[in-house]
Amino acid sequence: MPILVKDYKWSETPTHIHIQVPLKGVKSSKADVFCGEELIKVHYPPYLFEVLLYKRVDDVKSSAVIRDNLVSLTLVKCEEETWGRLVSTRADDKKFVLAKKIEALEAAQKKKEEEVENRKVEKDRTKKYTVNEMLKVCYSTVAVS
Repeated sequence: MPILVKDYKWSETPTHIHIQVPLKGVKSSKADVFCGEELIKVHYPPYLFEVLLYKRVDDVKSSAVIRDNLVSLTLVKCEEETWGRLVSTRADDKKFVLAKKIEALEAAQKKKEEEVENRKVEKDRTKKYTVNEMLKVCYSTVAVS
């Protein structure tokens, strides 16, 4: 069973949330960070920091930096406003939290699959373009000869 981290620090502006999670002597290479729209998770065995956020953040624009025994998260809010709190008002509802965790993991998996598919399509497009350009060069060389 992981040890839940409670000694984190956070602050906010109307557009961002800043969270600092101490690594407690664990090597930074052992830290795994997950950032979803409503769920933030930093796992560095045997420790776990997990927060169901009060409101949504833009997980694509948000970032995490791991250094100096600290994980620093900068989350970009979806709506410009002051929250006044970090954690969801329903964080004590275990069924709700579990549903949100599953939703976050499914969304992350779907995004990853879309990224893989987009890379495949782009690779195919580049390959076709290259072949077409090579054929143009070959035909123009044959026509000139």
